[in-house]
Amino acid sequence: MRVVFIAFVFGLGLSSPVLAAGPAAHRPSVLEPVSYEFVNVGPDGGGFQNVVAADPSDPQVMLAGGDVSGILRSTDGGRSWHAVNAGVSGHVRMKVAAILYSPVAPGRVFAGVGDGATGGFLQSDDSGATWRVRSTVPHFHGQTPKVTSLPQTHPRSTGNLIAQDPITGAIYVATFDQGVMRSDDGGVQWKKLGLQGHYLRSIALDPLVPDVLYAASYGRGIYKSTDARRNGALSVLPAAPSTVEELAISNGVIYAAAGPAGVFTSDDGGGTWRLRIGPTVTGSNWMSIAAWTSCSGHSVVYAGAHRATPNTIVRSTDRGQNWVSVTSSASRIHANVGGPGGPEWWLAPRTRLLLGGSNSTPAQITLRSDPADRCAEPGVLVAGRSGIWGSTNSGGDWYPLMGGLAATWLETLALDSAAASTVHVAPYDWTYLFWTHAAAAVSSPVIQAAGAAGFDVAVDASVSPSRVYIATGNRDSNTQGGIFSSASPAVATSWVNEGLSSRAGSKRPLAIAVGRSGRLGVLLAAVDGAGIYRKVGSTWSKVNGVAMSKANPPRPVQMIWPGGTTIVYLFERRSGVWRSTDAGASWSNIWAKTSSSNRRGYIATDATGGTLWVSTDSSLYRIDDARSGTVAAGKLKPVPVLTVPSPGPVAVGRDGAVYLATKPSGSMPAQLLRSDDRGATWSDIADDSYRNTVLLPSRIAVDAEGGLWLALAGNGLLRGTVRLTAPARRQTSPPPGFESATR
Repeated sequence: MRVVFIAFVFGLGLSSPVLAAGPAAHRPSVLEPVSYEFVNVGPDGGGFQNVVAADPSDPQVMLAGGDVSGILRSTDGGRSWHAVNAGVSGHVRMKVAAILYSPVAPGRVFAGVGDGATGGFLQSDDSGATWRVRSTVPHFHGQTPKVTSLPQTHPRSTGNLIAQDPITGAIYVATFDQGVMRSDDGGVQWKKLGLQGHYLRSIALDPLVPDVLYAASYGRGIYKSTDARRNGALSVLPAAPSTVEELAISNGVIYAAAGPAGVFTSDDGGGTWRLRIGPTVTGSNWMSIAAWTSCSGHSVVYAGAHRATPNTIVRSTDRGQNWVSVTSSASRIHANVGGPGGPEWWLAPRTRLLLGGSNSTPAQITLRSDPADRCAEPGVLVAGRSGIWGSTNSGGDWYPLMGGLAATWLETLALDSAAASTVHVAPYDWTYLFWTHAAAAVSSPVIQAAGAAGFDVAVDASVSPSRVYIATGNRDSNTQGGIFSSASPAVATSWVNEGLSSRAGSKRPLAIAVGRSGRLGVLLAAVDGAGIYRKVGSTWSKVNGVAMSKANPPRPVQMIWPGGTTIVYLFERRSGVWRSTDAGASWSNIWAKTSSSNRRGYIATDATGGTLWVSTDSSLYRIDDARSGTVAAGKLKPVPVLTVPSPGPVAVGRDGAVYLATKPSGSMPAQLLRSDDRGATWSDIADDSYRNTVLLPSRIAVDAEGGLWLALAGNGLLRGTVRLTAPARRQTSPPPGFESATR
């Protein structure tokens, strides 16, 4: 019979509960609490932002919604950002399709999230600082949908998809394909008004007649309701363009960004339409528009187009009759993050990614008014590829508002024991990135012939200078697989192809490890659907055809080689845990413990490789004396030390401390658990920054000083440093769902 004790210790600065197993379990001393401060260190921008919104009561407060990063918030006009995803669990809710500040209740904000099949309607009552799920009924799509009739990849079904009646408070949404819905009770219950089965792209209420509602669809025209407050029946406008990506209404004029057809206006309620801008560049796609009316009655309109360089953003001051490009002059597109004098954006050398560049995609344009002077022309914000851009002088000058805008999908990371200030990561979009000077700056060399996705990264610190290895491939198909290495990673031309592709048929290596066998350097690769490969000198050989023999999702698996040993472990979700005791030359399946998904399988070891930790599905296991024997033969005994709904990556520090990152689940926030007694007791060391940022942790690494590094799927890189003095915090209730145990 197993007796479980869960003890919660407060006071003297220990802010987190301690979970203890057994009456004699050791508990960390309350006199020496371990407390961490977590900061997101980038990369700034580099991920796609679907939408941006500005607080109408405070121009310094802004919100951005990404396709994988959830919601980020700025309180200094966009110069710096931080994630605000605490309380919102599930990867699907990191896909943000729409954000709207309520015109009824100051500080109230709505957001639409989802992947088309699921999602929800979120609400904040503190200007976006915290969020709660109001309803799961409306489904939005914050990423590129897998629908053949819709564009791949842009424009998306994002942007102006939420509207609120300023008189009645009724909320209207244009869902992905469920049609138009209305809520009369603040977003709890929803009534369908029509257009089910249409792929909706935008919605707009007439500010002069709020009973009039317009909804735009992909390929099926614009629809209008003249009694939106009652039954909300919608009728097609026969003369309207067939596909409209965004609608805006100002001073009685309807403006429509109509994809490849151009920009249209109507001044008679949608009865007739005029083409104002045609396809200025072959392949251009008008996808965003915003309009404002001055106190004197004249209008200012901005429109944005994909693949329209240099006319990515254009401006009109005469109700759309004439337009001027505000992105055609390269001298007006600055690289200083946050404004004049700011640091140079790390992606500045790739000019195609700057606003107006060939890869620039203006997903949404938002006008930011000054509540102290409503008659002053508003500033302009543009959300899209690589982040947020802003102008405060009518589009005369543009700056990247990217500080802390961590929206990059990082899969794995590696630290260099010979260079403590360098962190190497494998991102999903950028192949390889590295930080220097304690992550103060990031670099992204263009590695020729490498696949776009980075799946793993490893560092060989046994040579001087250290050599970095990256595993790359195609994220959409099991092709373009390869391993590249460099002793000067900042120099793009220094990278060497390690030749795996010719041996493994260009299939993707999903994990790599480097070490030594005697005096010989050894490189190992776990290849998707092909097995384990080993390189000694210049020769590759296939050393195992069972592990990795089945196709895997395009996500890393984990291979660990403790430095100075010949022991290597691999955890593949389909076949379980494997071990090699001879530097990867031969392998044994020591535990056929599979995981239910590609993000529920992680391993870690101590410095000797003797103790193995396995995080999978709902438990964390410890295997002692793991260097010989198997579970099936009875020699190895996996001990379940912790049960938690969504365990993530695990790591072990040099001092033996064990760290487990958990994903948020239900009402339980993301947590970072630490044990100093081999899993007998655990404490949560996460702070508010951690809980707001960490929704999908991919890897944890512990540096020589005990600092923590987390690669996040969607929110970049998080760094945790030990506080010298633990902050005093109020007592909190125990977190649900945990069970700490030994058998």
